[in-house]
Amino acid sequence: SPRNKILATSLLVEAFLYEEQTRRGVSIKHWQEFEDVADHCTVCHKCASPCPVKIDFGDVTMNMRNLLRKMGQKSFRPGNAAAMFMLNATNPETIKLARSAMVGIGFKAQRLAVDLFKPAGRKQTGAPPATVGTAPVKEQVIHFINKKLPGGLPKKTARALLDIEDKNYVPIIRPPEKTSADTEAVFYFPGCGSERLFSQVGLATQAMLWHAGVQTVL
Repeated sequence: SPRNKILATSLLVEAFLYEEQTRRGVSIKHWQEFEDVADHCTVCHKCASPCPVKIDFGDVTMNMRNLLRKMGQKSFRPGNAAAMFMLNATNPETIKLARSAMVGIGFKAQRLAVDLFKPAGRKQTGAPPATVGTAPVKEQVIHFINKKLPGGLPKKTARALLDIEDKNYVPIIRPPEKTSADTEAVFYFPGCGSERLFSQVGLATQAMLWHAGVQTVL
Protein backbone atom coordinates (compact mmCIF):
# COMPACT_ATOMS: atom_id res chain seq x y z
CA SER A 1 0.00 0.00 0.00
CA PRO A 2 1.16 3.63 -0.40
CA ARG A 3 1.23 4.02 3.37
CA ASN A 4 3.56 1.05 3.78
CA LYS A 5 5.83 2.34 1.00
CA ILE A 6 6.03 5.73 2.71
CA LEU A 7 6.89 4.08 6.04
CA ALA A 8 9.50 1.86 4.39
CA THR A 9 11.07 4.85 2.63
CA SER A 10 11.25 6.87 5.85
CA LEU A 11 12.91 3.96 7.66
CA LEU A 12 15.45 3.54 4.87
CA VAL A 13 16.25 7.26 4.87
CA GLU A 14 16.78 7.03 8.62
CA ALA A 15 19.08 4.04 8.07
CA PHE A 16 21.06 6.01 5.47
CA LEU A 17 21.41 8.93 7.88
CA TYR A 18 22.56 6.69 10.74
CA GLU A 19 25.14 4.91 8.61
CA GLU A 20 26.54 8.18 7.28
CA GLN A 21 26.71 9.72 10.74
CA THR A 22 28.52 6.69 12.14
CA ARG A 23 30.92 6.71 9.17
CA ARG A 24 30.05 3.18 8.19
CA GLY A 25 29.00 4.09 4.68
CA VAL A 26 25.64 3.20 3.18
CA SER A 27 25.07 -0.54 3.04
CA ILE A 28 24.57 -2.04 -0.41
CA LYS A 29 21.67 -4.00 1.02
CA HIS A 30 19.90 -0.76 1.90
CA TRP A 31 20.27 0.45 -1.67
CA GLN A 32 18.69 -2.78 -2.87
CA GLU A 33 15.80 -2.35 -0.45
CA PHE A 34 15.47 1.28 -1.51
CA GLU A 35 15.22 0.18 -5.15
CA ASP A 36 12.72 -2.52 -4.23
CA VAL A 37 10.39 0.09 -2.72
CA ALA A 38 10.80 2.38 -5.74
CA ASP A 39 10.01 -0.48 -8.12
CA HIS A 40 6.71 -1.20 -6.38
CA CYS A 41 5.15 2.10 -7.50
CA THR A 42 3.49 2.53 -10.90
CA VAL A 43 3.63 6.36 -10.58
CA CYS A 44 -0.12 6.67 -11.13
CA HIS A 45 -0.36 9.45 -8.47
CA LYS A 46 -3.74 8.11 -7.30
CA CYS A 47 -2.51 7.95 -3.72
CA ALA A 48 -2.04 11.73 -3.51
CA SER A 49 -5.71 12.73 -3.42
CA PRO A 50 -6.87 10.59 -0.46
CA CYS A 51 -3.62 11.04 1.48
CA PRO A 52 -4.37 12.99 4.70
CA VAL A 53 -0.91 14.58 4.66
CA LYS A 54 -0.85 15.12 0.87
CA ILE A 55 2.18 12.99 0.05
CA ASP A 56 2.36 12.22 -3.66
CA PHE A 57 4.36 9.01 -3.60
CA GLY A 58 4.54 9.05 -7.39
CA ASP A 59 6.77 12.12 -7.16
CA VAL A 60 8.69 10.55 -4.28
CA THR A 61 9.24 7.43 -6.38
CA MET A 62 10.62 9.40 -9.32
CA ASN A 63 13.05 11.16 -6.96
CA MET A 64 14.06 7.80 -5.51
CA ARG A 65 14.74 6.37 -8.95
CA ASN A 66 16.71 9.46 -9.96
CA LEU A 67 18.78 9.15 -6.78
CA LEU A 68 19.51 5.50 -7.54
CA ARG A 69 20.70 6.44 -11.03
CA LYS A 70 22.76 9.35 -9.73
CA MET A 71 24.49 7.17 -7.14
CA GLY A 72 25.08 4.36 -9.62
CA GLN A 73 22.91 1.95 -7.62
CA LYS A 74 20.22 1.34 -10.24
CA SER A 75 20.16 -2.32 -11.21
CA PHE A 76 20.41 -3.19 -14.88
CA ARG A 77 17.52 -5.31 -16.11
CA PRO A 78 17.57 -6.36 -19.78
CA GLY A 79 13.78 -6.37 -20.05
CA ASN A 80 13.47 -2.86 -18.66
CA ALA A 81 16.28 -1.61 -20.88
CA ALA A 82 14.69 -3.09 -24.01
CA ALA A 83 11.27 -1.66 -23.17
CA MET A 84 12.64 1.82 -22.44
CA PHE A 85 14.70 1.72 -25.64
CA MET A 86 11.59 1.14 -27.71
CA LEU A 87 9.43 3.63 -25.82
CA ASN A 88 12.07 6.38 -25.94
CA ALA A 89 12.94 5.89 -29.61
CA THR A 90 11.85 8.69 -31.96
CA ASN A 91 13.09 7.50 -35.34
CA PRO A 92 10.27 5.65 -37.18
CA GLU A 93 12.64 2.99 -38.55
CA THR A 94 14.12 2.34 -35.11
CA ILE A 95 10.63 2.03 -33.65
CA LYS A 96 9.63 -0.37 -36.43
CA LEU A 97 12.66 -2.61 -35.87
CA ALA A 98 12.29 -2.60 -32.08
CA ARG A 99 8.57 -3.36 -32.33
CA SER A 100 9.17 -6.17 -34.80
CA ALA A 101 11.69 -7.75 -32.44
CA MET A 102 9.64 -7.34 -29.27
CA VAL A 103 6.13 -7.95 -30.57
CA GLY A 104 6.74 -9.96 -33.71
CA ILE A 105 9.28 -12.31 -32.13
CA GLY A 106 9.29 -11.78 -28.36
CA PHE A 107 5.53 -11.91 -27.79
CA LYS A 108 5.15 -14.99 -29.99
CA ALA A 109 8.00 -16.77 -28.22
CA GLN A 110 6.48 -15.97 -24.83
CA ARG A 111 3.06 -17.27 -25.86
CA LEU A 112 4.64 -20.49 -27.10
CA ALA A 113 6.60 -20.85 -23.85
CA VAL A 114 3.36 -20.54 -21.86
CA ASP A 115 1.90 -23.53 -23.69
CA LEU A 116 5.07 -25.58 -23.27
CA PHE A 117 5.99 -24.89 -19.64
CA LYS A 118 2.75 -23.92 -17.91
CA PRO A 119 2.39 -27.28 -16.10
CA ALA A 120 5.85 -26.82 -14.57
CA GLY A 121 4.87 -23.54 -12.95
CA ARG A 122 1.56 -24.52 -11.39
CA LYS A 123 3.06 -24.95 -7.92
CA GLN A 124 4.40 -21.40 -7.87
CA THR A 125 1.37 -19.82 -9.51
CA GLY A 126 -0.98 -21.71 -7.19
CA ALA A 127 0.71 -20.27 -4.09
CA PRO A 128 2.88 -17.31 -5.17
CA PRO A 129 5.74 -16.43 -2.81
CA ALA A 130 6.08 -12.98 -1.26
CA THR A 131 7.67 -10.38 -3.53
CA VAL A 132 10.46 -9.19 -1.26
CA GLY A 133 13.62 -8.18 -3.07
CA THR A 134 14.65 -9.64 -6.41
CA ALA A 135 13.09 -13.02 -7.06
CA PRO A 136 15.32 -15.96 -8.02
CA VAL A 137 15.76 -16.48 -11.75
CA LYS A 138 13.57 -19.59 -11.70
CA GLU A 139 10.68 -17.66 -10.14
CA GLN A 140 11.12 -14.83 -12.64
CA VAL A 141 10.98 -17.25 -15.57
CA ILE A 142 7.86 -18.97 -14.22
CA HIS A 143 6.23 -15.59 -13.62
CA PHE A 144 7.07 -14.50 -17.16
CA ILE A 145 5.43 -17.56 -18.70
CA ASN A 146 2.52 -17.66 -16.26
CA LYS A 147 0.12 -15.83 -18.55
CA LYS A 148 0.17 -15.17 -22.27
CA LEU A 149 0.99 -11.73 -23.57
CA PRO A 150 -1.65 -10.28 -25.91
CA GLY A 151 -1.82 -11.66 -29.42
CA GLY A 152 -3.31 -10.37 -32.64
CA LEU A 153 -1.87 -6.88 -32.18
CA PRO A 154 -1.77 -4.37 -35.04
CA LYS A 155 1.27 -4.68 -37.26
CA LYS A 156 2.16 -0.99 -36.93
CA THR A 157 2.08 1.81 -34.38
CA ALA A 158 -0.87 4.20 -34.38
CA ARG A 159 1.14 6.96 -36.06
CA ALA A 160 2.39 4.58 -38.74
CA LEU A 161 -1.15 3.40 -39.46
CA LEU A 162 -2.29 7.02 -39.83
CA ASP A 163 0.83 7.96 -41.84
CA ILE A 164 1.72 10.84 -39.51
CA GLU A 165 5.24 9.88 -38.46
CA ASP A 166 6.87 13.10 -39.67
CA LYS A 167 7.84 14.96 -36.48
CA ASN A 168 7.98 18.28 -38.36
CA TYR A 169 4.19 18.42 -38.55
CA VAL A 170 1.48 18.62 -35.91
CA PRO A 171 -1.37 16.46 -37.20
CA ILE A 172 -4.98 17.44 -36.58
CA ILE A 173 -7.68 14.84 -37.10
CA ARG A 174 -11.16 16.20 -37.77
CA PRO A 175 -14.25 15.44 -39.83
CA PRO A 176 -14.36 18.37 -42.32
CA GLU A 177 -18.13 18.26 -42.72
CA LYS A 178 -18.68 18.68 -38.96
CA THR A 179 -15.91 21.05 -37.93
CA SER A 180 -14.75 24.60 -38.50
CA ALA A 181 -11.98 26.84 -37.18
CA ASP A 182 -14.06 27.52 -34.06
CA THR A 183 -14.87 23.88 -33.29
CA GLU A 184 -13.78 22.55 -29.93
CA ALA A 185 -10.34 20.93 -30.03
CA VAL A 186 -8.60 18.50 -27.72
CA PHE A 187 -4.95 17.59 -27.37
CA TYR A 188 -4.70 13.81 -27.32
CA PHE A 189 -1.67 12.07 -25.86
CA PRO A 190 -2.13 8.31 -26.25
CA GLY A 191 0.85 7.34 -24.12
CA CYS A 192 3.94 5.68 -25.52
CA GLY A 193 2.89 2.17 -24.47
CA SER A 194 -0.54 2.52 -26.01
CA GLU A 195 0.77 4.13 -29.19
CA ARG A 196 3.70 1.76 -29.71
CA LEU A 197 2.25 -1.57 -28.58
CA PHE A 198 -1.54 -1.39 -28.44
CA SER A 199 -2.28 1.11 -31.18
CA GLN A 200 -5.88 -0.09 -31.50
CA VAL A 201 -6.64 1.60 -28.16
CA GLY A 202 -5.52 5.02 -29.35
CA LEU A 203 -7.21 4.59 -32.73
CA ALA A 204 -10.49 3.69 -31.05
CA THR A 205 -10.30 6.83 -28.91
CA GLN A 206 -9.52 8.99 -31.93
CA ALA A 207 -12.41 7.41 -33.84
CA MET A 208 -14.76 8.25 -30.97
CA LEU A 209 -13.58 11.88 -31.01
CA TRP A 210 -14.00 11.96 -34.79
CA HIS A 211 -17.61 10.80 -34.58
CA ALA A 212 -18.23 13.31 -31.78
CA GLY A 213 -17.20 16.10 -34.15
CA VAL A 214 -14.12 17.16 -32.20
CA GLN A 215 -10.80 18.30 -33.61
CA THR A 216 -8.03 16.11 -32.24
CA VAL A 217 -4.51 17.51 -32.08
CA LEU A 218 -1.85 14.79 -31.83
